[in-house]
Amino acid sequence: IALWRGGIAIYGAIIGGALAVVIVSLWKKKSVFYLGDIMAPCVMIGQIIGRWGNFVNIEAYGKVTRLPWRMCSPSIASDLLREGQITLQQCDEIMQETLGVHPTFLYESLWNLIGFILIHFVVAKRKSFNGQITCFWLAWYGFGRMLIEGLRTDSLYLGPFRVSQLLSACLVVLGIIIIVKNRKKALTNSQN
Repeated sequence: IALWRGGIAIYGAIIGGALAVVIVSLWKKKSVFYLGDIMAPCVMIGQIIGRWGNFVNIEAYGKVTRLPWRMCSPSIASDLLREGQITLQQCDEIMQETLGVHPTFLYESLWNLIGFILIHFVVAKRKSFNGQITCFWLAWYGFGRMLIEGLRTDSLYLGPFRVSQLLSACLVVLGIIIIVKNRKKALTNSQN
């Protein structure tokens, strides 16, 4: 929790939040998944808003691009040049705003907004078991983050793999497995 170095990463916050949900569920004698279904949409709203902090801090951006919605700034150019991720010519192009970087904070914010809308208008209305919203969020967020992380320039690596992509893939698989297992159980119970 080194705030002077950027603070806690999102996965650390999710793990901490999940532990808090488990503790509260034991204390209040409520299902972890019941509480998770309440919290997941709130976490998505937090992520929608929170990613804009990356914009304000000019951080968590992606690789260079010429797309019309690219993000340009002198600090981005100097950071990428210092890290050896761009050439001097590309640095000049970023300074002239003919080249920029992917605004990955925007991608993730929009991805979570779409996920929140889907949860609110589709998943919650068709909910057949406690944990369905939580698992949809795990799979939705995990899939989006897995793709977006591939564009970022500041990833933490474990060998040749980006840690956030590995964690995201695990979330996707876990969310899908729990949804499929519980949907089958709900269908079996409804037929009996």
